[in-house]
Amino acid sequence: MIARLLSGSLALASAQFNPFDGMAGTRANTPFGATPAADAGPQCEPEQNFFQKGIGQALIQHPEFDGSNVKIALGRNTKYFQVDQPFSHAANALSLAEVPIGALEEEDPVEKEANDLRAKIRAKHAWSGARIEEADKIRKLELKAEEEALKGKDSSKATVDVFYVNMDNQKERKNCLERQFKDMPGKPQPKRYPALRFPDVCSKSKTHQKYEECLKEADLGDCFESGIDYAATGTHGTQNHDEHRIRSAVLSNWCGHKRLFKQLEADAKNGTAADYVVILEDDVILDRKYFMNVIKDFATQYHNRDWDLVQLDPFGHKDRKDFVEHFRGKPVFKPAADSTCSAYWGFHAVLLKTSALHRINHWMSMNQAVPIDWLPWRMPHVLAYSALVSRNPEAALKGGVVVLPQYCSSKVMKSTIG
Repeated sequence: MIARLLSGSLALASAQFNPFDGMAGTRANTPFGATPAADAGPQCEPEQNFFQKGIGQALIQHPEFDGSNVKIALGRNTKYFQVDQPFSHAANALSLAEVPIGALEEEDPVEKEANDLRAKIRAKHAWSGARIEEADKIRKLELKAEEEALKGKDSSKATVDVFYVNMDNQKERKNCLERQFKDMPGKPQPKRYPALRFPDVCSKSKTHQKYEECLKEADLGDCFESGIDYAATGTHGTQNHDEHRIRSAVLSNWCGHKRLFKQLEADAKNGTAADYVVILEDDVILDRKYFMNVIKDFATQYHNRDWDLVQLDPFGHKDRKDFVEHFRGKPVFKPAADSTCSAYWGFHAVLLKTSALHRINHWMSMNQAVPIDWLPWRMPHVLAYSALVSRNPEAALKGGVVVLPQYCSSKVMKSTIG
């Protein structure tokens, strides 16, 4: 198994390498193209601190923290790091063990008080007004209906479909992803959804108006029903290429997911959709032993049903104020982008409730098109869960370890944006 790291990380040679350090720098798409301060990383809390002690300790003991396995650089700007497996199976085994999670760590009264205070702060700053009250009322009725529909159902029989978005010319990514599922227990079959490629001619438009006219002529008007956030879509944190080319790639990613969500909503209405859906980007690296079990466990057993979408394993630093609670010893967050340490990056793996698709699609139709990985902290009713089952190659940009299975081409690690 091979993990890719960018150069300049001399800390790889240390015996206690920490892949979570230094990831606060570059967001896949930072707000308005801004890049957080490079020296902000050390001020943020290490991610393993958010896990309950038993699981956090298992993470620290995982081979990826041992810099003795550094491989010889295979390129001028790239280092590779090898471990037996990309995730701590010990941590996932502890998490899914049939023992009270409190056995891992007794709840600290001080931490409980802090959690309660954070919840009050979030409630205090929540939107107010008649419109919000009406929306809350409607949502409560919908959630109650969902709860009633679940009564009497055997949660073990809940169905989960997996889709991945993939361009026709990205066969290496397709092969890498599908091969990972063949290694999983039961060999689940992911469903491919063809990604969109915007016409190159549109990226040559001289004005925003001409650009939108070009897209509409190409039957892409449904991609930006409420307009385009030009500041947000014109940059990508890992690329420095032409602005118009970047925008077309970012918008095509937004639109591909948007159309997939609409298709899934239609499937739900005619009764052919699963209870839950996982959407993957085609360069995601998965825990092939625990992926499906962990996803289904959260979907059916997490007590708080007030979510529409869950961002799985976002990379970047986390802020204590965003922490909601633990599930199976792993942290659940309310994604935000209002501080240096609130970095919930990546749309490489998300979990959706099929019953929530109409709400997700309504929000996307009413808001300007933005980078798809902004959705978790812009759209309401989204959670982030550090599930330890999925990784985005972008995490390697600031020292994170991303393990690439040996049968996957190194082309998987190269961004297709720009």
